[in-house]
Amino acid sequence: MPMLAAALTSLAVLAQSTPPGGPAQPSQEAQPSAKEALSSAETIIERCIEATGGRAAWEAITSIRGMGTVSLTGLPAQGRFMVSQTRTGFRMDVDMFSQGPDAAWVKVTSQSTVRNGDHTWREGENAPPRLVTGPTRDDLLRKSTFNPLLDLDRWYDAISVEGMEEVDGNQCWKIKLEPKDPDDPTELRWFGVDDGLMIKLAQTPAGGGVTSELTLSDYRPVGGVLLNHVMIVSNLGASFERRFDAMQIDVSIDPCLFEPPASIASLPPSPPQGEGQPTGPTSSP
Repeated sequence: MPMLAAALTSLAVLAQSTPPGGPAQPSQEAQPSAKEALSSAETIIERCIEATGGRAAWEAITSIRGMGTVSLTGLPAQGRFMVSQTRTGFRMDVDMFSQGPDAAWVKVTSQSTVRNGDHTWREGENAPPRLVTGPTRDDLLRKSTFNPLLDLDRWYDAISVEGMEEVDGNQCWKIKLEPKDPDDPTELRWFGVDDGLMIKLAQTPAGGGVTSELTLSDYRPVGGVLLNHVMIVSNLGASFERRFDAMQIDVSIDPCLFEPPASIASLPPSPPQGEGQPTGPTSSP
């Protein structure tokens, strides 16, 4: 099921690819003039941070936990996922089900993507644990602060305003973010002119290739910040929807969720792209 495998891989990578959130009624202080916004990409991004709760609120977060559903457009497949994240660990568990000729739903695969410190790996029911490398690893490490936009200089070499575009009826500033690691994807992010919210994200692999696009919606307050609860991912001609049913912030998360299996714990931390190979089959998602 190559399309299902691609969707699972995209879910693991892109489910964390954007700091979610945005209020229905942003404060006046969070709304710079068009002239101010055009003068600096950093101004637009800072406006989004403020609109979603502010730096102090984001930096105070110690953990996020959520669960929900994933559905694949045009396919008799659906699934459930759970995300658990602290500042030192991340885990996403996904169970996918397919509908057979008798209309019964049968589990077809399970997959977990995990980070513990600098170790990042993936494991499943029918595949041995294997290191995650390259852009996927870098993305997991980048999300250790819950919102990578808080520390632009750490992750990005250059940030620029590419102009204005309309996305789903919303006029947006289009921002280009070029990563420090040349092997990581270049990002385009769209921020609403009216409310400052991030509405869309696109990632293009280094050297070209298939661009993955995400659209964000259904923003709700969770603790001291606002998190988007619906994400639609388009990749390789397919699309799927990830929808959170529940999210919590600053809850107790057992660190055992992030403990690596023996085959991973004995290895050095996951290398960047080009400096090592996964320990398991590369064809698995």
